[in-house]
Amino acid sequence: AIESLTTQANDLRLTLDKAKSKILDLAIHGKLVPQDPNDEPASELLKRINPKAVASCDNPHYENVPYEIPSTWRWVKLGDIAQSNIGLTYKPSDITQDGVPVMRSNNIQNGVICNDEIVRVNTKLLDSQVLNNGDLLICARNGSKKLVGKCALVNNLQETTSFGAFMAVCRSDMNNWLYHVLSSEYFKNYLDDSNSTTIHQVTQKMLLSFEIPLPPLREQDRIYSKIKELYNFLDNITDALS
Repeated sequence: AIESLTTQANDLRLTLDKAKSKILDLAIHGKLVPQDPNDEPASELLKRINPKAVASCDNPHYENVPYEIPSTWRWVKLGDIAQSNIGLTYKPSDITQDGVPVMRSNNIQNGVICNDEIVRVNTKLLDSQVLNNGDLLICARNGSKKLVGKCALVNNLQETTSFGAFMAVCRSDMNNWLYHVLSSEYFKNYLDDSNSTTIHQVTQKMLLSFEIPLPPLREQDRIYSKIKELYNFLDNITDALS
């Protein structure tokens, strides 16, 4: 009987994970919350942040889009709305007890930053290799295929912190939205299609050319709120199983 209950609990956990995946899928297709005709359309948002991107969105290439999105949204490349770079390369001899902490793949757990097993190094840092609150940290290369592309938003930094060479950072005013898109099956499928080599990685070129569905800013806020509400509900069920 206990074994049966354990199996049922595990099955329910898998179902809850699938539910989260479905919520993200609905969100990035513009089907999680209603559109508001009073929202400023994403095309106007894009004009403000990158006028060049507006021109590229209007070229014939964009007739061949990944899927249909609401009329107030736009398809953009990640590089149109964000900057990215990879992290710090260091030698074993650079590791010290009191150096600068370096975030690595294992410091992203279930979509959040985990401060366990932090490596500290004493080496020269470029400005681009220093993490900022609000950055989106991405696992860019890993021996395990399923770990490539996992990401987390950086916040509550207590000291100057860097990130390793197998990691990438994404910087944008819309990192909250990008976090949800990069957490979706749509991004995982893109990585699967792009990775024909045995090295499991997301290169800077792959990342910056990834096509992103961009909603109006106000709709982005409504989507986050709805995702948070639904995830909290599912997490409460998961906690109850424990």
